[in-house]
Amino acid sequence: MPNAISSALPQAQAVRGNTSTKAPLPDTLTMSRLGAGRGDPFLRYPIKITHRSKEFVDTIFDERGGKASPLRVAWFQISILDAAAFHQLLSGAATYFNNLRNGDGLAVNGESLAHHTYSLQLANRQMSDVKVATTDGVISSIIGFACYYVRVPPPPKSGLKTDVVIKHLIGDMINWRTHLDGLKAVIRLRGGIETLESNEYLKIMLSCIDISGSCTLDETPKFPLPANPIPSVASGLPFSNLASPSQHHAEILQFNFPTRFRLLEILADLLQESAHLQSEIHRTRENILTDSMYICYHTNPLLHSLLSLPRVDEPSTLSDMAEMIRLAAILYLIAVRQAFGIYPTRVVSQIRKLSILLMTSEGGVIETNMWEERGLGCIQLWVITVGSVMCGEKDKLSWFAKHLHASMHRMSVATYGDLEDILRGFSWIDELHGPLLTEFRTKLMT
Repeated sequence: MPNAISSALPQAQAVRGNTSTKAPLPDTLTMSRLGAGRGDPFLRYPIKITHRSKEFVDTIFDERGGKASPLRVAWFQISILDAAAFHQLLSGAATYFNNLRNGDGLAVNGESLAHHTYSLQLANRQMSDVKVATTDGVISSIIGFACYYVRVPPPPKSGLKTDVVIKHLIGDMINWRTHLDGLKAVIRLRGGIETLESNEYLKIMLSCIDISGSCTLDETPKFPLPANPIPSVASGLPFSNLASPSQHHAEILQFNFPTRFRLLEILADLLQESAHLQSEIHRTRENILTDSMYICYHTNPLLHSLLSLPRVDEPSTLSDMAEMIRLAAILYLIAVRQAFGIYPTRVVSQIRKLSILLMTSEGGVIETNMWEERGLGCIQLWVITVGSVMCGEKDKLSWFAKHLHASMHRMSVATYGDLEDILRGFSWIDELHGPLLTEFRTKLMT
C-alpha cells in the first residue's frame, strides 16, 4: 500500500493490551444522521473510536444496508476481539457506507482499502508472536481477510450501469484460498477445530466464509460442518415424513436414485426447511428476513452438505441427472441467502456446469425424454427453472428460456402460473423465488 495514502489519513489510537499502534482513519465524506446512533455507547472497543469510526459502526446496523447485513451480529462480535479484526470490520463498513451514500452497488473505496491494508499490517505483526498467533482475535482477523476477498457487491440499483467491476472485491479466490489455508494452519497449531467451541460467533463466521468461498468455486468446504440445527427426518428412509405432493416426488426420486442415499437425505432436509421458512415468512410477516443468523443456522448447513457430496468421475445418465439436481439445489439455496441480504456468492460455476449437463442430456431425441420417462418431469422443470432465474449472464438467459419452454411444452404446462403451481409441489418459496421468476420473464421481454 503506498505511504501517500496512509499519510493522507488522520490517526487514531489502536489499543491492544499495554501496547498501541497508530491507525489511519479518514475524516471526510461524512453522512448526516437523524437521531441517536445504534451502537452500544458502553461497549469496549479494541481501538480508540473516532467520530468517523462511530459512523461506520452505526452503518453496520443500518437497515438501509440490506435486509440482513452480513456485517451484523456474528462478524461484529468477533471483530471486537482484536484491533486488526476491527479495522477489517471498518473496511467492510466503509463499503456499506459508500453504497448507502451513492447507491451504486460499488464495493470499494479508499477508506475501505486503507483499513484493510492497516489491518493486514497489524495481523502480520501478531503472527510473528507464537503466543498471540493462535488467539481468537488473530483467527477473527484472518476470517475478516478471507471475507474481504470472497465478497461481491450487491446488485446495482435499477437504472445504474452493471458493468462496473472493482477487481479486488469481486471474488479474489486465490487470496481467499491463501487465507483459508492460513486458518487451517493456525487452527491446527491451536489444537484443532474443537478449540473454537467456546466461541460460538467465531465458529459461525469461520463456517460462513468457508461455505461462501467453496460455493463460489463449487468445491468441498475446507472445514467440517458445525452441529446441524435442522431437525433430522424421521427414522427410516428420507422423505418419510413429508406431506403430499412432495411425498410423491420423493418416492420417485428414491426409485430412480436408490444408491444416492445422502443426496436424498439432503433433499429431504431442503424440502422441510423450505416449508419451515415459508411458514416463518407468513408468521412474521417477512420480518424473519431481517435475521441474518437464520442463514447461518438453517441454510448454510444444507449448502455445506451439498458441496461435500462426492463428484462422480465416470458420467452416466443417472449420475448426470443427480448432479443437475445437486447444482439446482445449491442455486435454490443461494437465492434464499440473497433474500436475506447475503451477497458473497457468485453462481458462475453452478450455472456453467448445469448448462453443460443440460446440453449433453438434451442432445438427442432419446435423451430429451430421459426425465419424463422416469417420472421426473416435474423435477426437471424445477432444475431448469432454478437455473433460469439464477442465471445472471445475458447471453444465457434466452438459452435457458428455450430449454425451460421446451420442458414446459413436454409437460403440458401452459403458463408461468401453472409452472409455479407445479414447483410448489416440490420446493418453491413464493416470496423469495417468485420475484426471481418474474424478473426473469421481464428480462426476456426487454
